[in-house]
Amino acid sequence: MKISEIRAFLAVAEVGSMHGAAARLNLTQPAVSRLVQRLEAELGAVLFDRSCKPPTLTPAGRQALTHGRRVLQALDDLAGSVTDGSEPHGSFRLGVSLGLSQLVLNEPLEDLRRKFPSLVFQVSSAWSGDLVKDVESNAMNAAVVLSPDHGEPASTAPMKKVGTDRLMVVAPVASALPPRASLAELAGHGWVLHPEGCSYRSALQRGLARAGAPFAVAVEAFDQELQLSLVARGNGLGLVPSCLLRHSAYQSRLRCIEVPDLDYRLAVWIVRSRFIASLAPVVEILEAAIQHMLAASDHAEFA
Repeated sequence: MKISEIRAFLAVAEVGSMHGAAARLNLTQPAVSRLVQRLEAELGAVLFDRSCKPPTLTPAGRQALTHGRRVLQALDDLAGSVTDGSEPHGSFRLGVSLGLSQLVLNEPLEDLRRKFPSLVFQVSSAWSGDLVKDVESNAMNAAVVLSPDHGEPASTAPMKKVGTDRLMVVAPVASALPPRASLAELAGHGWVLHPEGCSYRSALQRGLARAGAPFAVAVEAFDQELQLSLVARGNGLGLVPSCLLRHSAYQSRLRCIEVPDLDYRLAVWIVRSRFIASLAPVVEILEAAIQHMLAASDHAEFA
């Protein structure tokens, strides 16, 4: 069984066609087909149902897909665990919490690409808990995640607290709301929030319940900058970490409401794989870049 056969199989499974896989691998379509057929012969199982257009994975193919990905990830981990002092190369799989995408995927990622031109960065966003699991299973080399400041991510992987920030309540700049208000006084206003799974949303929901105030969602959206644009246009109140507000294009169209009974601080962590020796400098540069971005906040503290 050859690595080239596994790569060809994974490419077809992920792209959905022999033609697309050939383009991804820079091979001819017949060459990809032969590699997949050899793998099927060696495994003694049919991996694709070719009676369908495009071909679909058989039950055996779905099993092979899971194990094949692990094999290639293990090879990447082996390459990343050995260092000869040369510049990091290959791929770097980075996860970013949905609440931090705006912070990490701009200047910090650009900085990493400039400093490590031999690395190919593969970045994905998800909830922090899912990213921690991906790092533990070596599906990710590292992840930038969030937790409440009074806790830490539940993980067996090495992690470091980069800093903390404060969650701000924001309203349109022309809003008639006072500069300081309790959650009860904000009752009747809708909120522009992340969908279920967001720790900000959960903290707000608990605070409103304690205040005996209704929890009304006006808009759900994953993108933080989109949320701020919706708040600026009068679609509801929003929640945003101070550092993200300072970097937002909508900062001048928003103002903060001081809410004493929603004093929520969040911690930013970098969780890294145990098999990251030659890629450790990448994580160190990422940590410094995130601290630089957090420094824009009047409420940031550093570990």
